[in-house]
Parts: sequence; C-alpha cells; structure tokens
Amino acid sequence: MKRKILFSVLLFLILPMFVNADDIEITSLQTSIQIEKDKTAAMTENYELYFINDVEEFDRLLDTSINVIRKNNSGTIIKPNILNISTEEQHNIYDVDKRKKIAIKVSGQKDTSASLSLKYEYDFGKDNSRSYDEFYYNLISNFDNIISDVQFEIILPDVNYNNISFYINGRKVKNETVSYVKEGNIITGYLNNILDYNDIFSVRIEFPEGYFNLAKDNFNYLNYLYLVLPIISLIIVIVYWFKYAKGNKIKKKYSYYPPNNFDPAEIGYLYKGKTDESDLGSLVIYLANNGYLKLEENDDGYKLGKENSFNFIKVKDYKKRNAAQKLI
Repeated sequence: MKRKILFSVLLFLILPMFVNADDIEITSLQTSIQIEKDKTAAMTENYELYFINDVEEFDRLLDTSINVIRKNNSGTIIKPNILNISTEEQHNIYDVDKRKKIAIKVSGQKDTSASLSLKYEYDFGKDNSRSYDEFYYNLISNFDNIISDVQFEIILPDVNYNNISFYINGRKVKNETVSYVKEGNIITGYLNNILDYNDIFSVRIEFPEGYFNLAKDNFNYLNYLYLVLPIISLIIVIVYWFKYAKGNKIKKKYSYYPPNNFDPAEIGYLYKGKTDESDLGSLVIYLANNGYLKLEENDDGYKLGKENSFNFIKVKDYKKRNAAQKLI
C-alpha cells in the first residue's frame, strides 16, 4: 500500500513536467521593422529553432488587436491590418481568436535545428493622439515557447523622433533590461532577459505631431452597423407603437342576439345550472315575440287588490323540435 502511495506521489510530481514540455525551443529570434511615413511597417522575423520532439508545423500568431500603453500609462486599443504574409516554406493562414495564425510546415526531427524566416506588413492607420504621433508594436507576443535570445532592428523614415521605451507584459522595463544603440535612423538592440511562455515584449516610439502625415484611415466603418441597426429597430418599434398600439383600447362588442339561438330558459340553465320561474317567464315572452302566443292584459287588478292579470292566447301550432318550447 505504501509503495502505491509513493508511486502516485512521484507520478503527480513528474506529470506537469511532461504536460508543459515544449516540442520547439526558439534559441534565437531576430526581428526587423521598417517603418514608413504612412504608418505602415514591414516586418521580418528570423528564427533559430531547436526541435525537442518531431514536429511538422510551427505556428506564429499575429495580433489583430494591440493594447497600446501611452507615456502617461493610459491605454488604448488599435486594430491594424495585416498584409502580404510570406515565407519560403509552405504555410496556411487562419483566423484564430481575433488573431492571425500562420501555420508554417517544417520537417523538424527530434534533437535537430532549423532556420526559419517570416515576412509580413502591418497597416496601423491614423494616429489618434492629438499632441504627438507614436508607434507601438509587440515585438514578441503569442509564443508558447521560452525565447532565450531576442534581437531587434527598427528602421525609421528619418532621425526625427523624441524618445523610445520598451515594455514587458505592459510594464516599462529598466534601461539595463534592454541594450540598444541609435545610429541615424536605425535602432538596433538586444533583450537581456529570457522571455517565458506568452510574454509580450513591446516597443513604443514617440514622434512629433504630424510625423505620420501620410497615414490613411483603415477603420472599417461597417462596424457602425452594429450600433445603427439596434437604433433603427428601436425607432421602428416606437413608430409602430404610436401608430397601432398607443390609445387603441379593446373595443367592447355588444350582442343583442343569444349565442347559438339559445332561448332564455336554456341560457339561464347554462349560466345557473337550473331553470327557475323568471326563465320560464322570459321564455313565454320569447314565444310571443316569435308569433306563437299573444298576451292580453285584463283590467281586473282593482278587484283583486293586485296587478292586472294576463291571458295567454295560442296563435299557431309550434312546429320546431325544441321540446321545452313545445311544452310551454
């Protein structure tokens, strides 16, 4: 029993090591970014890969929505367009969880290395800051791997920029974390830290207002339909309510004829479950209205000390099939 417990404990401790093990280790990642005045950027990523196990595919997820950190630590979200994805290897492109997935075919055999290159472009659209222009991009993001060597090169249209800062997982890093040099309009650097799973390494460069004066608006205005359609639906509902619903009360409809041609005695029975004298009196009036009887009032009330009496005179024979009416 003790051996089983010890074996279970050892298995529990060892199991996470197998679950978290990577099939691919990125031993080096060199990324080059060439920024243009229209706020587009051409990206080139060169990978050195080590295959821990046999691998047939290397996945790169590109952000289609970027959380921008401003210099005052406020934030905003931009949704750039990704264009012209290319690689020398065969690849497929998918949309996965608001990201663009490039699945690159590789022939990675266990304990071997390989080099890989990926190129793509970003169109960041117009800058929405009024006091300055900025460039913000995630140099490293969406990697389920440990990355031990990160090098970067940023090529600007000219040397006119104010400052540059770097972030890891949204927090500004200290100077010793990133080493870089500026030579004219080219910034080259090296990250002195090892990036863990899904760490985000970002760069922010501030420029004078109007620097990206050639940037085009890449916002998809069809997104406004998500706001317009509910408003239009609400207006239609309000119009139809005022036109057809407001003040239109249910009209009461009075009927002066008995349902299904029932006579007063039958209606009284259906309503009360019995027939009394008032129902029979009503039935007599009903027969008189239909021409079977004639009622004559006698002038004898003063003799009896009561109301005048009536004579019921048969006018014609009853020929219908209602037994109660025929009996009356």
